[in-house]
Amino acid sequence: MSEQTKKKDRCRHCIYYRTPKCTYANFSDVKEPTDDACSDFYALADRVGRKGKPNEEEKIKTVPSPGGKHSTFFFEQIARRKPNSRDLEYEFVIWEKAFSPRFEKEIIDETENIRYIPLNPTALTVPPPPIPYESEENLWNEIRQFIWDHWDFYDERAYDVLTGAVKATWTPEFWDFIGYLFFFGREDTGKSRAIEILKALVYRGYHIVYPSPGTLYWLIESWLPILLFDEIETFSEEGKQAVVSIINAGQRRGASVPRLLGMDTSSPRIRNFLVYGSGLKALAGTQEAKKTLRSRGIVFTCHRATRKVKKLQSNESQERARTLLGKLLQYRIDKTIDRLDRVDRSPASQGGEEVEKLLDKFSDRVYEVFYAILSVAPDPVRPSILSFIEDLEKDKLDEEKGELDNKVFEAIQEAYKNGEVDSAGRIATSTIAEIINRSLPEKEQLKVTSIAWIAKRLGFKKVRMSDGGNGIRYDSRRVNLLLKDPRYSELGSVSLLDTSPPPGETEKLSSLSTLSTEDRKTQYPDFFTGAKQPLKKSKSQSNNETHAILAPSKPGGCVDVCYSCWMAPKNKYQQMLQAGTIRWEPLSGETLCDLCRKEPAGFRVIL
Repeated sequence: MSEQTKKKDRCRHCIYYRTPKCTYANFSDVKEPTDDACSDFYALADRVGRKGKPNEEEKIKTVPSPGGKHSTFFFEQIARRKPNSRDLEYEFVIWEKAFSPRFEKEIIDETENIRYIPLNPTALTVPPPPIPYESEENLWNEIRQFIWDHWDFYDERAYDVLTGAVKATWTPEFWDFIGYLFFFGREDTGKSRAIEILKALVYRGYHIVYPSPGTLYWLIESWLPILLFDEIETFSEEGKQAVVSIINAGQRRGASVPRLLGMDTSSPRIRNFLVYGSGLKALAGTQEAKKTLRSRGIVFTCHRATRKVKKLQSNESQERARTLLGKLLQYRIDKTIDRLDRVDRSPASQGGEEVEKLLDKFSDRVYEVFYAILSVAPDPVRPSILSFIEDLEKDKLDEEKGELDNKVFEAIQEAYKNGEVDSAGRIATSTIAEIINRSLPEKEQLKVTSIAWIAKRLGFKKVRMSDGGNGIRYDSRRVNLLLKDPRYSELGSVSLLDTSPPPGETEKLSSLSTLSTEDRKTQYPDFFTGAKQPLKKSKSQSNNETHAILAPSKPGGCVDVCYSCWMAPKNKYQQMLQAGTIRWEPLSGETLCDLCRKEPAGFRVIL
């Protein structure tokens, strides 16, 4: 320690200050807090992880752990049965390249000075020692049969999906994203049974009821478990918020949730908790999850069992589950042994390009949810899972087509077809509400404010009508864009860019070309409302006086209109143009529209 540093050390900074271990504790001239430190000075900051004086060796840190990855080996906690007893004793199985798996009671990391010991007791799913299996296809069939024996579901393909989910959890290093499982239904329909089956089979399963946020964040980051939430409707508001934040953020590896740990003297202490864990998470409850959460996983609407299922708590079922866990641990060893020479958790995939091609036609969300499941599935099973995905997407699309967004969009289209658009291209929100509510019971009818909000969410701009009421501006580009979405494609379109006549107008248009000029004036008076020449205003450069300048003269039988009036259905310009009874020329916008007198004219209609 340099002389300059010694001068900064004071007695108050020493761990032995005013203790029996202080060299000057028994002297009459007791050291004061501001006195310079003596030669036995030991800084308070050095006491963490140490006992005694500075020259003593640092104490090794003991860390309970369910397993992990070292630079040269993997290790995982296992449970052995004591002879002639149902009690368990825990140890680690260690596997590395070119060596057979070995078993140790503890693991000492000399580099980090850490001693790892098994969790005891533990609520995680802990497998027995590894058990050999015949083939991956046989292992798949055993897992599927176990699920089928203990849980009843109307769709046989669901068993393949759950089997793939279980198997994928045992190689969490291979996946950077994975979907969730939602079990929804009324009481006594097998929701909790599904969670219990997953707890018996998945990698590090953790069955959670009544969670606290702090516990959840610490568990996920420290033990990397598979979280299994049961009876989510009974969670406290704080617990629900924690679960929602974990589900929203925890689908992709590396995602984190920031939390405030406390306040220092000058700044808050914030920590980002990693919430991916080992990927898969499952939730069960009587209340359906929010739509934003459901899109991140697979929803199983549960029902009462229609056949006899086996008791999961029976000795036979428990032994079958233990045997499967041993085989799944051996499967994990076989699959991860070749990853020891790679960077930890580097991108790796069992599925590869073949699975990517199978999921290419689906959305990105479906790709993330089913990629891991399809990757571990045998080739003969993949068509079954793909058909399940297709039906799931179809049901989702049918559900979305019945939502309020679709009803509002359909009403907007109908209002346009009926000519409920004014000269400025606006539709009153009350008109849209009237179209929607005429087919709904009185108690289910929508308010105008709700319709305006939904229309804005669809992309239509909110405007003020000429009578002061609320409305939207009909946007052809937005309509055509929405019609490309499968959720709206079946609603039909009468787009502003579409010049085809509405239904029932074909007969009228066929006779337009034979009408005389007087008849056209009588039938379409809007064409000839611009008898007076519009004025435009300009400021003289020499003074601030405003002069009214006469707009350029135009031939008789012509009318200058703006874009909104040119496209408005009630003026029927598009239908007459199609029938050949009018023609048009572009304008530079120097004059005002002859019809609305508000916007610059861009079209000159000529008979």
